[in-house]
Amino acid sequence: KVFRVGKQKPTDISAMVKKYVHEKQLQLPESVKLAAWNDTSELLQSRMNLLRKNAFYGLALVFIALSLFLEIRLALWVMLGIPISFCGALLLMPFMDVSINMISLFAFIMALGIVVDDAIVVGENVYAHRQKGEPFNQASVRGTMEVAGPVVFSVLTSIVAFIPLLTIEGIMGKFIKVIPMVVISVLLVSLIESIFVLPAHLSWGKARPLASRVCRQAGGFFGTIERLRLKFGKVLERFIQGPYHRFLRLSLHNRYTTLAVALSILLMFLGLVGGGIIKFRFMPAVESDIIMVSLEMPQGTPVEQTAGIEEYLVKQGMATIADYDKTLPDGQSIFRHLYAVVGGTIAKGGPAGGYATSSSNLSDIALVLTPSENREITATELSQRWRQRVGELPGIESLVFTSNLVHMGANIDIQIAHDDFNILRNAADQVKQTLELYPGVSDIADNFSQGKRELKIRLKPEARTLGITEEDLGRQIRAAFYGAEALRLQRGRSEVKVMVRYPKTDREHLSSLEDMRIRTAGGGELPLERAARITAGRGYSEINRYNRKRVIDITASVDARTANAEEIIADIQQTKLAQLTRDYPGLSFSMEGEEKGVIPSTA
Repeated sequence: KVFRVGKQKPTDISAMVKKYVHEKQLQLPESVKLAAWNDTSELLQSRMNLLRKNAFYGLALVFIALSLFLEIRLALWVMLGIPISFCGALLLMPFMDVSINMISLFAFIMALGIVVDDAIVVGENVYAHRQKGEPFNQASVRGTMEVAGPVVFSVLTSIVAFIPLLTIEGIMGKFIKVIPMVVISVLLVSLIESIFVLPAHLSWGKARPLASRVCRQAGGFFGTIERLRLKFGKVLERFIQGPYHRFLRLSLHNRYTTLAVALSILLMFLGLVGGGIIKFRFMPAVESDIIMVSLEMPQGTPVEQTAGIEEYLVKQGMATIADYDKTLPDGQSIFRHLYAVVGGTIAKGGPAGGYATSSSNLSDIALVLTPSENREITATELSQRWRQRVGELPGIESLVFTSNLVHMGANIDIQIAHDDFNILRNAADQVKQTLELYPGVSDIADNFSQGKRELKIRLKPEARTLGITEEDLGRQIRAAFYGAEALRLQRGRSEVKVMVRYPKTDREHLSSLEDMRIRTAGGGELPLERAARITAGRGYSEINRYNRKRVIDITASVDARTANAEEIIADIQQTKLAQLTRDYPGLSFSMEGEEKGVIPSTA
């Protein structure tokens, strides 16, 4: 992992790392391979390319649209409002301690759609005054003054809409506040440019009807553009004076009918949203170029068994890639890298390398694909194909496939609490079985995992009458297998403990525990099987509580193309959970949906 320590650009760091990898590989033996596995600067470069592309399209569309109905010169000045506004915002960003990053680039992309509106209004009104025969200077002043008020207030209303984002606190607020800072800066610069700079540009020149007539009659590029502009202008004028004028008069003469139709349309769209026809998703999934697979086996599973499942998952993943590559031209593939860890998890994020867990029952797999703009299949679709090819694996605790750029949690998260753990386990199993009935729901799991295998030893009443207590029983068994300290020897500056315990061969066999004898308080001995009851079982790897009650969290993933997490949560709440609260008094639950964005109910 390589991180910057100063003000270096991520793209520059990426280029330096790749150069180092190439040069270092030449110095290594052939058996050692060095490669860049994951380059997050590609996300920044992709966002910058998207901004450039959208800005180019925006400039072109504004210029073409205004050129068809207004003058080319006027369209050019209005079009320049976009780069001028962006340059002005870039000048203000250092004073606001905002850098060029993924979030600020997203803010620029948002501003692209609204930044040029005020310049279009001013430019069009100035052009309308020119059409009345007014001099350029007078048309520019009068045209700007007429619309200055509405333009200012329209921009201010947009600014006011973004101001509440500046008040968000916490870590999320530090990220979110970049968006309003950039957008407000762009809008303010655009407002100043449209009501002060643009009118000055449009005040130069004078009407040249003869030149315009010559341009229309001439051939070449400008003659063609002028004739095309006049043709579009006539079509627009006929539409305004014809259908639009008649519809406007009809609406004004029947104002109550117009109002009723408008309200009906509003209520119809409210019904589409409220009725669930238009789905609601709090946190939309953002496609990633990496598919992560997290495998969890039961506690105490040998690492060899975990590795066997991991090898099977990798094999199926590569087979899924191969199936899709067959549809591509020869030599092309969507596969870049595959990285797997057995006996732990892959460190996720953080300047110090992130956090990782080490355990023999865990495994993480990361499948890196080519950038999304270079492939037609999405990571989510490929992840689903991989999941279907793997099928159901017996003997695992959980298997989760994720392909989102930002994973903030499960789409469905149901927490159940009760004082009786047996009731809690039964209720959790019923909820999981209910979730399996919904189409599009997968990766159903809970946070209750059994611990390692253990022997539970309970003292019998017979041994208790002989003076043996649980403390005596535990201490003698511990001394036999772990050892009891007999004495300590001083050797120089070190202290050596002398432990007395069973020989190694006896400690490796369970029969030694069955043949063990327990000493009584009177000096006698008693076989362990007569002193205690021994049962095999599993312990707890963790115990989760909330408000002093045992809780179990049930999580599941939802395919947004097939189902909606909020609808599933609402349905489970009204059916299964309502039934469980009636069957098991004292059972409580809380529910979260769409990556912990909404809490519909708490009973």
